Amino acid sequence: MGYYFNQSQNCTLVNSQSINSTSHEIYFYDSRDNDIVDSTVTNNVSGNDVYSSTSSWNYLVNTSVNESNFGDDTTSNISLQWYLDLFVQDNETIPVAGASIWLNDTFNNNYTSSTAAMQGQGSTSQNSFLPRLQGHSIIITRGT
Repeated sequence: MGYYFNQSQNCTLVNSQSINSTSHEIYFYDSRDNDIVDSTVTNNVSGNDVYSSTSSWNYLVNTSVNESNFGDDTTSNISLQWYLDLFVQDNETIPVAGASIWLNDTFNNNYTSSTAAMQGQGSTSQNSFLPRLQGHSIIITRGT
């Protein structure tokens, strides 16, 4: 088995890899509000990439995983989320300070950013980034 969360709450696993375990790569048992962040799950040999049981509710954030290889006991939830980093520039490739972005995901949830600020000393040769937004790629919800 790769990573096993047994009655875990509010734990975070960052920059990890689980590759070809002999069982589930990530297994949540009676666990809630745990985050797997910036991680990779690769080619499970015999079990699921992610398996969730006993009323677990957990999150995979910016984590590469085979979405079709999730398993659960019908009482659990797994939320797969992605960060979106935005860089704003005009048609002449000049960074745009003060830009605002509004996004909608496939569930018609709205996400807004605060205003972009120039990095460095305000030189137009510097990048103009918006703060990181978090949106939902898919949400797998089972049970009641």
